[in-house]
Amino acid sequence: TTTTIIATTHTPCLLSTTTLSRHLHLHHTQLTMAWLFKKESAASSSSPSSSSYSSSPKQHDHDSSATDTIDEMTSGDSMGLKWTVPNYDTGKNVDSILEGLYQQMNDSSAEVKSQIRLSLEELGDKLPILTLCKGLQFLASTSRSTNKPHRVLTMNLMTHVLDSKDQLQIPKDVADALVKMSVSEIVAEKTISSEWQNSANLLLIAATRHNPQISARLLLENFPQGKIPHYFIIKALADFAHRYPKEFVPHLKDILSRTLPLLGMLKHDNLKWVFAAGLGRWSEAVVRVSEEFPDEEVDPRDYSASVRAALQHALQEWLLYKQSKVRLACAQGIGYMCYIIEPEELLKVLPKLIPDMIKLLKKEKADQLPVSIGMRHMTRAVMRDCPQQMEEHFDTFLTTIHGFIVSSNKNKKYEKWGENLEELCCAIHYTCNSPQYTDRVVTFLQKQIASNTSSIKVASLKLLNHLILNCDDALEPYKDQLVSALLLANSSKENSMSILSAFVDCVRSMAQFDYLKAQGGTDLVQVVITGSSISDAEIEEHKKKGKESKLITPETTREKCDHVLTEMTSGPYAPQMDDILWPFLMESLTPPQYVPAFVILCKCISDIAKRKKNDSNFIIDFDKEANLPKPDQLFARLIVMLSQPFERNESGINILRTLYCLSPNLNASLVEPWSKKLPLLKKEFLDAKNEDGSDSEFDQDKWENAILSLVRLSVDSVDDDQWNVSVGDAILKQAEPLYTNQPQLKRFLLTIMGLIIQKTNYKEFVIRAISGVFNNTNHKSESERLGCARGLGQASQAHTDTVLAKLARIMQSKEQKRSFFSKSTEPPVSAEAKATALLCYAYLCRLSPPELMKSRVDVHVIANIVPVLRAGGAGAQKLPYLLKKCGLTCLNFIGEAVTPERIPDFKLKARDELITVILEIIQPTPVKGKTSEEIMDQNHELTLQGLEALTTLINLPPKMAPEVQTATLKQLLQLLATNANGADAPAIPQEDVVEELHNVVAAILRADLSQSNLDAVLTHLERYMQSTSARARRGSTSTYVFVLKEFASGINENKPEADTLFNTGKMLGLLTPRLTEPVMDVRRNALDSIYLTLRIQHYISSPADSELPESIQRLISLRSRLDATEPDEKLQVTRDVVSIYSQCIDQSHLQDTLKTLMSTFNDVEEDAANGACFVFNGLVRHRGQELEKHVDQYVKMMVECMNRLSTRVQIVKGLLLSVRCLAKHYPLPVITSLLSYSVPHSKEVVNSFKELSKDKELLCIFFDHVIDMMNNSQLYDEKRGGANKGGSGVQLISVPEIDSATAALHEALSSSDCYAMMDAYYHQLVVAIVLRVGSSNAVSVNPPVADAQMCMRNLLKCARDEDILQKLEQDSSMDKLVGSEFPEGIQNILEMICKQHPEKIRPMFDLVKEYVKRTYLGQKIAATAAVSVLLNNIENDREMVNDAINCLLNRSGLDEPVIVKLYAIRGLAKVYKHPKEILHRFLTSIMTSLIAAVEDKDEGIILETMTAIRQLFSVADDEYASPHLLNLCIRLKPSFEKPNPQLRASSIHLFGTLARYAKGQQSDALLNKFHENLPTILLHLRDPEDEVIVACKTALIHIFPAFGKQKSSRIVGEVDVTKIRSAQNFEQFAKDFSVTWVEDFPERISEMSMNTVLFFDSQWPDLAAGACYLLGYMIAAMNDEQKQRINLRHNCGAIIKLLRSQHVQIREAAGKVLGLLDEA
Repeated sequence: TTTTIIATTHTPCLLSTTTLSRHLHLHHTQLTMAWLFKKESAASSSSPSSSSYSSSPKQHDHDSSATDTIDEMTSGDSMGLKWTVPNYDTGKNVDSILEGLYQQMNDSSAEVKSQIRLSLEELGDKLPILTLCKGLQFLASTSRSTNKPHRVLTMNLMTHVLDSKDQLQIPKDVADALVKMSVSEIVAEKTISSEWQNSANLLLIAATRHNPQISARLLLENFPQGKIPHYFIIKALADFAHRYPKEFVPHLKDILSRTLPLLGMLKHDNLKWVFAAGLGRWSEAVVRVSEEFPDEEVDPRDYSASVRAALQHALQEWLLYKQSKVRLACAQGIGYMCYIIEPEELLKVLPKLIPDMIKLLKKEKADQLPVSIGMRHMTRAVMRDCPQQMEEHFDTFLTTIHGFIVSSNKNKKYEKWGENLEELCCAIHYTCNSPQYTDRVVTFLQKQIASNTSSIKVASLKLLNHLILNCDDALEPYKDQLVSALLLANSSKENSMSILSAFVDCVRSMAQFDYLKAQGGTDLVQVVITGSSISDAEIEEHKKKGKESKLITPETTREKCDHVLTEMTSGPYAPQMDDILWPFLMESLTPPQYVPAFVILCKCISDIAKRKKNDSNFIIDFDKEANLPKPDQLFARLIVMLSQPFERNESGINILRTLYCLSPNLNASLVEPWSKKLPLLKKEFLDAKNEDGSDSEFDQDKWENAILSLVRLSVDSVDDDQWNVSVGDAILKQAEPLYTNQPQLKRFLLTIMGLIIQKTNYKEFVIRAISGVFNNTNHKSESERLGCARGLGQASQAHTDTVLAKLARIMQSKEQKRSFFSKSTEPPVSAEAKATALLCYAYLCRLSPPELMKSRVDVHVIANIVPVLRAGGAGAQKLPYLLKKCGLTCLNFIGEAVTPERIPDFKLKARDELITVILEIIQPTPVKGKTSEEIMDQNHELTLQGLEALTTLINLPPKMAPEVQTATLKQLLQLLATNANGADAPAIPQEDVVEELHNVVAAILRADLSQSNLDAVLTHLERYMQSTSARARRGSTSTYVFVLKEFASGINENKPEADTLFNTGKMLGLLTPRLTEPVMDVRRNALDSIYLTLRIQHYISSPADSELPESIQRLISLRSRLDATEPDEKLQVTRDVVSIYSQCIDQSHLQDTLKTLMSTFNDVEEDAANGACFVFNGLVRHRGQELEKHVDQYVKMMVECMNRLSTRVQIVKGLLLSVRCLAKHYPLPVITSLLSYSVPHSKEVVNSFKELSKDKELLCIFFDHVIDMMNNSQLYDEKRGGANKGGSGVQLISVPEIDSATAALHEALSSSDCYAMMDAYYHQLVVAIVLRVGSSNAVSVNPPVADAQMCMRNLLKCARDEDILQKLEQDSSMDKLVGSEFPEGIQNILEMICKQHPEKIRPMFDLVKEYVKRTYLGQKIAATAAVSVLLNNIENDREMVNDAINCLLNRSGLDEPVIVKLYAIRGLAKVYKHPKEILHRFLTSIMTSLIAAVEDKDEGIILETMTAIRQLFSVADDEYASPHLLNLCIRLKPSFEKPNPQLRASSIHLFGTLARYAKGQQSDALLNKFHENLPTILLHLRDPEDEVIVACKTALIHIFPAFGKQKSSRIVGEVDVTKIRSAQNFEQFAKDFSVTWVEDFPERISEMSMNTVLFFDSQWPDLAAGACYLLGYMIAAMNDEQKQRINLRHNCGAIIKLLRSQHVQIREAAGKVLGLLDEA
């Protein structure tokens, strides 16, 4: 059967003006033309667009032409178009499937819409003909007017089917129908609906591949002679021409014959536009076929006449049309038309064409690319056929094109600016192919690149670069002229980075094509060097401003210039540049403006020198090369720059290479020594730097010394004072311009200069050079000051007096203050300059010959520096920091220069004065304008320098005056407690200061070893020993040790007359706390001080031949144990100290020691106080018998002391130890007294109970007492008038004594010492605590459960069951003891205890069973839960098992409270763990009760019952279980769909466990139940709850082995429960499962499909979607015979019906699986 559709165009009708305007406005607003303007290949696009058509049609207001008539939109009297829908139906369900998918293709959900399309694409891939026919059928059966979006989707799908297979062959009738349908869709309406009709057009073009002739025929039929065709007819022809040019060209003459008469009839802008674009495409097709398909023998000239007519019309009417889209399409198409027409015809149109194109280019602002493309093709055609005709318009053409090159380059916001710029450049490029225009182009460019306007200059340079690269032959005569033009372009000093970048591009291109040999070529290279000289400062400044393009920055420009220079000297065309660049590049090595380019120039010079070393012109005549720097200048520059080897472009290596290559040109005497030295330097550098090339570990001083060695070698090799002078003058001359802001290089320069002066004998030069070194120094720069000092120090080795004279003049000069009335012309000497002079004095003293220093230090050095350091009498404290720093360095170097070892028998007369000056200098003084951190750093540095200088000077003979020594000690020892500024010391001690201070103190002690001198030092130290500052304690104790060592060392040679050491007891008491403080250094210092104190005391008080007591010797062994980290090790050290003290301290010293120790309990460091307390406790323990009569008072005193010192833990522990000692003698009174305290117990009482637990005898008494109270005493007091938990109106209030006993028990159990009693009391404590948990939870007001909980927790800890406790804490069992879940908590605890201690089960059962019947509900619940657990763990005791089962059966009755019944059921379930005979004996009675409970109203009971049944059936034999199976299956099924996920999961899990009996007495019935419920379990794999998914997988794993199919079992076993819920993963599972299921169970497919369809109405959408996947893949996996067993039409219909579901996921699933049913 075929369906015939007649599609006719609308008949023209008379419309009112209003109706007509509205109709046209609708047309305008709907029109979009994105198809026309994208450049696509013929093989991959159906659009007729190209880069030539770069703008899409825009909505616009209608003009006068648009209101004339509607008939011009389409042919009003077009003949009817008949097309039939071919019938290729299969008669299968796939026909309905395709229909259903097409009908629902426009789903509201994007996901469903996408899925349906994918399914249709899959079906289209397998059944392309049927899919196309069903699409045609759908389009034929639906209305165009109301369903256009749906039709668009359908046609796009059909287009995809056609385009997806290159080898697709479709029947002719289908191809004809597709073409006819597409054409009918195109012409169905006069108005244009762009998306709909464009889809039809795309389908038409896709179908054209299969029958291009009918497409051409139908399109031409709808393009009648003399009638304006539909808009999309022309569009289709344009697409046809673009995609199939070879098939299109044979019809072109016919098309042109129909088109040309209509061109004058077109009134609407869109039609004008599409005709203009079509003409361009058609012309392009002719050109392409002629060039790409030469075998077709197509001659473009055959179409010249028609195209000429079209061109004339376009030129006259459209090129300058008012609507831009028409103009642009016309301008772009004209380019191809010019290729086709005859030259003589082209000549005729050029007088108008060229001016109009130029005018149009000027007119278009928003989108110039189409015009630029047209201009390019037009220019090429003109230059090919009639270049002379360009003469008249050339100047305007050139000016205009250039102007738009400028604007295009400037307007980078235009997204196609790059393409546009290239097209315009090509247009000018083509003109250069004609010699008559080349000269004019060059002349024009010369003027433009000299412009002062940046944008013009940049664009002109880019155009010139384009021409150089593409017109080399044409520009050959103009090379000199272009080089000159570039030089003029560079004359402006305001050139931007954009100009420089474009300029460098031109220079680079010129270098490639040998332009730079012309005069001025080196000047162009100089511009590149200028670009490489962009400094880092300029780059950073640009980053802050961010003015220019991100693509052209100073940094990228510099990199480009570096690359160009490198390319010129080492690239492919480098050899041709050698004669240009050698030795020109050397001119830029010394000018300051080229400093940043220095290294890249060195690299380039060395690269050229390697190639030219054997050339005749390698050796440079510097006299002739007047612009080159002289050899001495090159030497000076290269040597100084070598000192910084990690600058940009690998400076170290490249400078060494340059020195090596230039050595013959620098001095012939350098060649041989440098040939050996420079390779060694290079190797040293490469070995020293890191692998990544960084300088993080590079030794700069070592490197500079190596360079100095090279300079010394060079000077010695040349051996010419005149050469030295010239090099020295060159260095000084370069200092100011080249190194002004480079202090590191300047420092090295000054150092080298000193070496040159040292090696030179010309006096006049020496004097001048010394002044030059000092005057060229920036005295505010530390690096340059150091370089000056080193340099003059080097010079002083040979010219000491000359240097001294220079320095004296500087030091004696006064600082001049400029004022209005000042007449002096003398240059002022700043403080910084005098600081430099002081540093110079320092190096002079160090490096000058010793004999000269002996006679000059006092008169010529100290006499000049002291007045300056004392600020002319105002005091050194007021000096600037810089003078202080350099002054201290100078004083230290002076002391080192006049030591007895260096100058024997010499005494420095001004030594004490210099010490006083140093003390004044290091006295902290705030500095204005500086931050506190800077003050600290500065004064700290001054302090270190001052201490070092003091040590140096104090060691010089003779001894210091007493007042100077006292002042020195008083000031310096303050550094132990304060920082360098006099403020509180920082937390981190300044070890460097302490070390230097020790050196000063040692010098003082060595001068006087008396006890008075020792006491003077120790007296200053004592007040810092207990300082809050760790730094002060560390410094004071280290100094204490140091002083005692120095004193001991001194008296060892000369024993004092005194018989004792003063204040021994006080010293020991003060030092003892320091043994245990946190700072390790302090502890060691304290122990060393104690040892030294006791040893010095013994040495002084004992005969000379007496041996050191063993107790004192034991202190030595303690030192290695002071760094112990374990508490026991630390404690043992303190015990040893107690033992030593007990033996070494007599009664008179003991009291002083104890008093001092007690006063340190509140020491700032807690550890120190703890140590003192321990020593105090030890001494009291050994001598505390007198406390026996003061027990009560002692207890009260220690309780109060513990409260007062509660934050001092160790002190409290020491006091608790005393409490335990007291309780050892009086146990019961102490326990009773502590229990009398109310709950909560104070911290002191709690700790006391813990301390009592450490004694076994005390613990036994305590346990017996509290267990009896908790189990058998009255538990509650009843209070009437309230409402308790049960609502009885009676409140249960806990008895305070029981609460206190409970609290005391957990406090005692918190002590690990209770472990010794666990074997005897463990089962009693467990039962007592379990019952107490129950009774505590029953209390109405403030239940004291927490204490009971803590009892259990501490019991487990005490019994060393930490693993149990850890597990209980992890699963929150301990937390469950508090609140309504306490029975579960009890069960979990007892379960673990029984496993850990099975021997305790019987004793615990005997104790707890009597409490099951107690009246206290809390005790009953706890006891029932306990018996349930104990039953689970009984082994080999049938009597106890029977007792426990009966006990629980009595508690499982209906009249019991729910919670009691719950735990009774839970306990009965544990019967499965016992021997089967016991299980089987009780199974019937147990199952009767449990099956009834499956339908209990309480869901908790149901869940517990299912769990119990599952456990019992896991071991029960089939003989005893079979009678209950079917009844159980029937009662379980309703729970599969319960809202409660726990019920679903538990019931499914239990159902799966029944597979154990699949081979038993009820095998067949049970397997039928499994098959019946299998879809339920499979689909609940997508259940919303994870636990249900896990239960389903578990059930499936149990059930499938019963089916006996391994492959199916493997598939369900591989299910990932964490991912199966997602649609994608379940779909894959359904696919794998369905294939296997159909293969394994063909006889069950009907039942399976029927039960699966039932889930299409599931309350869970995911399950319904899963059922769709499952059924769909099952049908897809069936063969034809299997499909006949099921109601296939019903099933497919049900799936198709799901496409209309309200749930997106269901529709998506249906859309997916329908794509699989291609054979349904």
